[in-house]
Amino acid sequence: MSLSFANEERYLLQPTKNVALNIKPSKRTTIPKSECFKLGEINLNHVDTSVHLGITRTTSVCETAEVNVEGNISKARRALYSLLGAGLHGHNGLDHKSMLDLYKSFVLPMLTYGIEIFTPKSTHIKQLDLFQRKTIKQILSLPNNAADPCVLILTGLLPIEAIYHLKILNFFNNICGQKESSIERQIVVRQLSVKSGKSSSWINCVLPLLVKYDLGDVDDYLQNPLNKSQWRLKVHKTVVNYWKEYIDRIARTYSSLKYMNIQYSPGKFHPLIQVGCSSALEVTRLPTRFRLLTGTYVLQVNRCRFNQYAISAVCPNCKVEDATVEHFLLHCSALEQVRAPVMCQIWNLLESMDLTKQVTSPALLAQTLIDWSIIVPNLPSYRDKTRMLEFHIRRLFFHLHTTRYRLYKELSGN
Repeated sequence: MSLSFANEERYLLQPTKNVALNIKPSKRTTIPKSECFKLGEINLNHVDTSVHLGITRTTSVCETAEVNVEGNISKARRALYSLLGAGLHGHNGLDHKSMLDLYKSFVLPMLTYGIEIFTPKSTHIKQLDLFQRKTIKQILSLPNNAADPCVLILTGLLPIEAIYHLKILNFFNNICGQKESSIERQIVVRQLSVKSGKSSSWINCVLPLLVKYDLGDVDDYLQNPLNKSQWRLKVHKTVVNYWKEYIDRIARTYSSLKYMNIQYSPGKFHPLIQVGCSSALEVTRLPTRFRLLTGTYVLQVNRCRFNQYAISAVCPNCKVEDATVEHFLLHCSALEQVRAPVMCQIWNLLESMDLTKQVTSPALLAQTLIDWSIIVPNLPSYRDKTRMLEFHIRRLFFHLHTTRYRLYKELSGN
């Protein structure tokens, strides 16, 4: 077919790209070397690997998935490095919202390219998901021990497994929408009738997903294919809601996220990231903001709990009580001179939004400072005030952080 079409259109086939690749049904199968394939009068070379449309094919299905996953991670990493010149770096770079947009536009498509074709296993999906989580934590200046759900909650990204499920279901729907005479549709129909459940056939990757998300029978989609709007309304919404409920459920089990609004909104940034940054100075204040939000900011209580030596949990600056988050933000007398002016502005903003009645205790005030989206309604009328509120909170956290470490340095010097 390739040769006849090339003759009709009068172009030459490249000999380096036209090769013979024998797929082994199992590892024990051996392919006779004497077998020869021809394209017209040209003998095709036998190879172990070949690239077609950016996907590397090998003689084994498992090896194909492994090679392409490693290749996708390598391409995504190179895409990250290529974006350094555009400002995708922490010091003196773009704001975090813009960096996340760059990741979604240029890196994520590289990372997930072709996964609906070579159907990676769960171990390969974990490798891709690990790369995504590690990259997002580096963009947000978070340590590796930050809770994994916070990455998805802050960015609105779907897990790699959910993206894989959506891509393979979308590919299946595209095949169902083709004519009955199309080769792809005939292959799917044949696989349904011939292949067993233990086979590594592509259709056996689709059937479990239809059962998992309760999407109905495969024959219904072949007989009555859905258009794109119907498919998005039914399938895409079902898959996204499934993972939304899953992330919301596991996020409640992380004690480090007790101050954070853990409501997961796929496709939307967390309200604190939606505010954005008005200057380059404000970008430098965000790492402290994110660490307090995700419970990874190291205080004296954390050092006492995880250090192998006997360390006191009492605040070394004021020496009054344990250095907890509430103490650091509200009660430490050594930081009162820095805290008081900014807290006055924050309290006035809360009064202007009529939210001070909901802040009835120091614990609620600390939670409001760390994540005000818990009590502030997401309404357009509050947009300007929430922007000012977030600006002062970032300024407060950064000044408390720098003053705290300056006092630590003075204590160690004495």
